[in-house]
Amino acid sequence: MAISVGDLLDTPHLKSRLIAGTGALPRAVTWAHSCELSTPWEWLGEGDLLMTTGLGIPTLPADQVTFVERCSAAGITGVAIGENMSAPPLTEPMLDAAERQRFALIETNYEVPFVALARVVAASNQSESQELLRRTMRIYEVLRRRTMSAGPDAAIVADLAGILDCRLDLVAASTGRGLLRDGAELPYRLREQVVTVRGARGERPPAILPVGDAGGTLVLAVPGFGDAALVASRWHTTRRPDPILLHHVSTVAAFVLTRRNAERERDRRVGATLLAQLLDSRTDLETSAPALAERGLSPEGLVVAALSAQGDGPEVHHALGDHDIGHLVLRRDDLVLVLMPDTAAAVAALRLAADRLGVGEPVGDPHRVPAAAREARWALSAAVTEGLPVVRHGEHDVTVLLPRSADRAEAIVRSVLAPVLTYDADHDAQLTESLRVFLDENRSWQRAAARLHIHKQTLVYRMGRVTELTGRALDTTDGVAALWLALRAHDGTHIPGRRP
Repeated sequence: MAISVGDLLDTPHLKSRLIAGTGALPRAVTWAHSCELSTPWEWLGEGDLLMTTGLGIPTLPADQVTFVERCSAAGITGVAIGENMSAPPLTEPMLDAAERQRFALIETNYEVPFVALARVVAASNQSESQELLRRTMRIYEVLRRRTMSAGPDAAIVADLAGILDCRLDLVAASTGRGLLRDGAELPYRLREQVVTVRGARGERPPAILPVGDAGGTLVLAVPGFGDAALVASRWHTTRRPDPILLHHVSTVAAFVLTRRNAERERDRRVGATLLAQLLDSRTDLETSAPALAERGLSPEGLVVAALSAQGDGPEVHHALGDHDIGHLVLRRDDLVLVLMPDTAAAVAALRLAADRLGVGEPVGDPHRVPAAAREARWALSAAVTEGLPVVRHGEHDVTVLLPRSADRAEAIVRSVLAPVLTYDADHDAQLTESLRVFLDENRSWQRAAARLHIHKQTLVYRMGRVTELTGRALDTTDGVAALWLALRAHDGTHIPGRRP
């Protein structure tokens, strides 16, 4: 049975006394660990006792209150502070916060080493350690069993979620979108929170990041995959998953992504061979229909896109694969050529791997792939010359979108804004209104975010979603003009979809 805070205080040789947080006396302490960082809640978790010389404790009363609240939200039982070491004076607001949160503030005598506290806690928790070992073994048994059965990667994550008794999602940290085929997507609001929290921490996030004021969701870094994150939420017990178990699960997630990438590389090479045959007129779309179907493509509704070569095209392959968009990709000469669906989502996903993109006209005829590739090359040349992110072969200048009638206005909205309106209606999102405010504020991130009462990073994420859905970038004149005109046209039309 885990030792309680009160039991620790009653252990004579530990020479510790309670400063505040009497409600924490019966709370269990499952582990004791020293940490001098100012954000210990990002490194410790449920049932842990923080041991510190006080270096990480803030000085101002308001900051001390926040320190207690954040630690408590992470499930940390309390903090043992070394006597006469480096801690600032503990203010009355901090003591009051500890009482409210049932968070133990403990002072340990100077001559008592922290390792003495840690050993007492460890010796009292042998049964919990055995249970932790058993669950750790179950995690790796899931990996062994699922790997041998060649099951889907999403099934591995689902089994791990069962062991932790919570929901697990493996997502791209920059977009919040799921990385595994057949895996569920995060709810829209939670996706925004994950993107905002991870984006604010830059390229070196901590191992575990709590999301929300109550820390009801945890975002874990995946070793070796900077843009991947494992999101743990909706746990069904009163305690959050053990941080050690979460680290083991993130290691398994890294293995899953490594295996997925290896499978994708094999698939890319096979697809490159097929695309080479299509470009050289050694086969056509009708003849290749079965092979195309295996890669999520239909002979109808395809285009060829061209972008400047980067390696052998793996960045392109992953950018489209992460969005579950069927495609063939091949490096030829100084270009990467892609056969993909003629959709705004495909273009937006491809832009994640390219600064300049040329898109040919719809392939249509089964034998027209070589001609479509030439069109894509010409379009890419125009994009580079004019400094545009995307150029479609045969498209007119954006001024042709000027509405001269209600029918024309409706056509503009359907052509440009329909994916955003549909997304808002399906997900109860606010992309359309966010876009409107962003353009009204002359694309000022700070003013628009303040007007919308959201974090700047959240606005960046929403505008990224608009670009992804429409294929029109907000850092180009053409993209801004088209979206602005479509918004104005939308004001006088009744396109299906809900304006936020």
